[in-house]
Amino acid sequence: MEWLIENQKDGTLLVLRRMPLGPAILGRTDALIAGPYIGAQHVGRGLLGSANQRIHLLTGRYRASDFAGIPVGEAIIHRDGSITLTGIQPLRL
Repeated sequence: MEWLIENQKDGTLLVLRRMPLGPAILGRTDALIAGPYIGAQHVGRGLLGSANQRIHLLTGRYRASDFAGIPVGEAIIHRDGSITLTGIQPLRL
């Protein structure tokens, strides 16, 4: 099973490892983005919202380069004509 978890609250891999279910969750996680979003450190690239956040590769499934080319935003046009904007720094209409 593929898992990518973003930890926004406590912020570090060490904190997660010390949580009661942390080792069990991390044992099923391929990549972890750790660190709260800090607006003053905004970078909005890849999956990182701010400069303090880190990507931890916990298995061999991914490499750092897999996260390098992720666009900062995405526009999805649905069949009914509606548009969904997503991403770290989503586009605005």
